[in-house]
Amino acid sequence: MGNTKNLIKLIIGFIVFFFTSYVALLFLKYGIKLDLTSFGKKELALADGCISFIMVLIFTMLYFDVIKDSWMKLRNNFKGRISQFILAIVIGYLIVNAMQILASYISAILFFITGVEMESASNQQTIEELLKSAPLIMIISSCLFAPIEEELLFRGALRKCIKNKKVFIACSGLIFGLMHVTDSIVFIGELLLLGVVIDKIQNLNNKSKNSKIMLSVISVVLIFICFGVFYYFNYGNLIKIILSLDAKEVIGSVTYVIMGITLAVLYIFNDENILTNIGIHALNNIVAIMLSLFLR
Repeated sequence: MGNTKNLIKLIIGFIVFFFTSYVALLFLKYGIKLDLTSFGKKELALADGCISFIMVLIFTMLYFDVIKDSWMKLRNNFKGRISQFILAIVIGYLIVNAMQILASYISAILFFITGVEMESASNQQTIEELLKSAPLIMIISSCLFAPIEEELLFRGALRKCIKNKKVFIACSGLIFGLMHVTDSIVFIGELLLLGVVIDKIQNLNNKSKNSKIMLSVISVVLIFICFGVFYYFNYGNLIKIILSLDAKEVIGSVTYVIMGITLAVLYIFNDENILTNIGIHALNNIVAIMLSLFLR
């Protein structure tokens, strides 16, 4: 019963994460009759900040048990010593930063091999444009709201549903990274289903290792076929859509995938304390924003 409840909450979280902005924009357009085409960068940044704040409130209520458990672990592990907590965040940030540097080299090699011109991902470019127009709003949104939303969903809530550590780390990293390439809830849902199904298979006690591997492979094939057929009848040929993805975005997602995997590993290593992960993620974004502001 508990697993079913956690899975329902996770699905609700993904729906909130992907569709809150659409609902908010529809409300602005049809509810209070705002002309969205007249919105400048500052108005867009303000709207983004408000939507992120709403999502933080929803996620805090939805995953309050994750926050409460982490608070108790924080008190027990650090025994009220804030300096140890800060040290854990700093060490975690240094690890994330080192992995991002490694990811940048991997991306550069892939850009060189494919002959694609290296650019910042469009997601990063959008953030930089909004940052120039409304720095204070974007700092609050990127350095406070985003880490809370993303860590609660992609680490805290996901871990509640996927017990196998390796499956959780892979699933968390892939979903976190690839969501920066595509906003398709179908594709992300496919990855989520794969993670949950493979986790269930890995936790079967009456199956051998080889049987689990075979069942996992069969599950991957069947899920890809089912989602491919569904996608074909609703959106078109999935293979063609995948092949038509912007190569710059796909290669650029490598950095996010590695960052997601690193944050998932740190979450496991730090006794699954979501507050530590939020601190690491926030510090990483703060440094990135500060560099963006001072080096532009």
